[in-house]
Amino acid sequence: MTPEVMRSTQPEIIIQDEQQQRLFQQAEKTLRQEGFERTPLEEKIESFFTSDNNAGVRCVDGRGRLLKFSDGTPIEYTGTYLGPQLPGGVNSIIGVTRLLTSVVENEAQELTLRALQGLGIKPGNHIDDAHGTIQTQEELETRTSGCGNQDQIAKGGLPMYKGTVTASDVISRVKWLRDIGGSLPVLTGDHQERAATLNLVSETTFNTQKAVTDGSSIFNADLPIIPSFAKAVFDQLPTQRQKGRSRGLFADQMVEEVVRDYAQTLIALNGPRTMQIRWSK
Repeated sequence: MTPEVMRSTQPEIIIQDEQQQRLFQQAEKTLRQEGFERTPLEEKIESFFTSDNNAGVRCVDGRGRLLKFSDGTPIEYTGTYLGPQLPGGVNSIIGVTRLLTSVVENEAQELTLRALQGLGIKPGNHIDDAHGTIQTQEELETRTSGCGNQDQIAKGGLPMYKGTVTASDVISRVKWLRDIGGSLPVLTGDHQERAATLNLVSETTFNTQKAVTDGSSIFNADLPIIPSFAKAVFDQLPTQRQKGRSRGLFADQMVEEVVRDYAQTLIALNGPRTMQIRWSK
């Protein structure tokens, strides 16, 4: 396969690695449909990418993490939380599985859970502290909102999910994560993200905590993990739900739709409309 070259008024992107090239082709198709431009990653942003420690699937959100409240005082998280990033965390896999297979919410949750368990990856997303206005641990333990992606879906803000995912589905996902012992950290403060990136390099992700400390927050999504998720979901589907597709085609479609989820989230949140692409050079 020859290197992928995108020739337009946008900067040229040449990718040698075949897996990364395929991911880029799928992402490029969706970005074009959603009206996004794309450009190579800024050098400064590159310095915040590091190895993925598989701490649980997390959201593209660029805010810092709150550990807990102690006697009413917020304690900021200082650990390393470096699981793969997807829009709405694990919920993008649940939502796209529903779109591609027509299963109902609880079935999609169960399919996704079994797929991640088979891969040894913990499901996760997050809530928030209402941008610093929540002041007690008790309030946080019952909170079901705070993820911009999921909150927008609940309000009908992402066109791709209208008529499929309801506000009650979104609430059920938070309760489901708590019930199964998934990762549900609390993010804190206001959004300060100055860019949006698509990472094509496997087993790497963005060090959000380090970037927040440096004042360099961004949105980021890690695409290489998606085909593995998709194939693990596909292998559980009854024949009628596979709809004549191969595992490879199903994986391609899931990559495209997760990128659409990310793009529509950025639009709904008035975020960046240029996607910076990270690949191995």
